[in-house]
Amino acid sequence: MVGIGWVVEAIAQLLPLAEPYRVHVVIENHDQDGQGEHPEFAQRFDRFSAIVDQIDLPRFGVPYDLSHALVAEQDPLAILRRFQSRGLTMHASDRHLKDGFHRNEMMEFRGQGYPEALEHGVVGEGFMASAEIMGILRDRQFAGWISIEDGVRGFEDLKASAEFLRRLRDTYFTTPDILR
Repeated sequence: MVGIGWVVEAIAQLLPLAEPYRVHVVIENHDQDGQGEHPEFAQRFDRFSAIVDQIDLPRFGVPYDLSHALVAEQDPLAILRRFQSRGLTMHASDRHLKDGFHRNEMMEFRGQGYPEALEHGVVGEGFMASAEIMGILRDRQFAGWISIEDGVRGFEDLKASAEFLRRLRDTYFTTPDILR
């Protein structure tokens, strides 16, 4: 596919520019959150894999933002396992159904961006298998940043997500006391 070649070529051209600054270049299987008319090019697993597999350079990788896989009706854990050696960061996020929606309504949006039935929410209270994700990250000895992608409904949700992630960290990772 021509588009995959263009993306690979563009990233390959960026990497030498990023190297002197010790900047990493990443590609995410992102969705457009319903803002675009067309599905995101690299959201589909086959395209995303085709791009990532062609670039084997030290400062290139992926951010684990697994809820995008959920939106695209793909298995987030399968994607994490597939790219576990390429992950540089983790966006801890979770999605749940909005009030009044059913899971089958989420599937009606296949390939059309962000399903109207889904919304961000407190990490650990939605569809994401957060404990399994942390176990995989631990087994891979992940040492990158974990950010919280949440707070859409306010600071209390963000705080609840942080508390949940601290409990998971304490369960799955051994960290120096200074980080607690």
